Amino acid sequence: MNRKKLTIIVFIAFAAIALFVITAFAVRFVTSRKYSCYYYTEEVDGQSVSVIENYKYFKLELKKDKTFVMKFKGKNASEPTEIAGTYSENDNKITLVFVNRPVEFLLFESLTFTRSGKELHCRETASKTIDDVTYTSTMELKFKKTLF
Repeated sequence: MNRKKLTIIVFIAFAAIALFVITAFAVRFVTSRKYSCYYYTEEVDGQSVSVIENYKYFKLELKKDKTFVMKFKGKNASEPTEIAGTYSENDNKITLVFVNRPVEFLLFESLTFTRSGKELHCRETASKTIDDVTYTSTMELKFKKTLF
């Protein structure tokens, strides 16, 4: 085998490996969009209270099959909490519909986010009456897109 043929074979092998790596990388990041919460407040009696400091992390993953997973872990919690559901997109609006909800989202059937660049923003108010007592909650969430 002469030197020219060997060079061509090595070049083709490197090109195939590079194509495989690029494809694997693209598939990994196209299957879902991941966001990390950097702002979370709840309004109590007309006063906004920041609660993001109570969490080690608070993440949202929007999957390609129109499902989502929201994961968060409180600073004193031993296990993370996971919320699942479906979502729909319309222009710059993303609506999350919960399948299961922890106490943090007890009053909310869904949340609607506005997308602005690589950020999601939501401010929602919900009320629920239980045993003749009406509970009202307003929450504001802001997420920033992340790679992982």
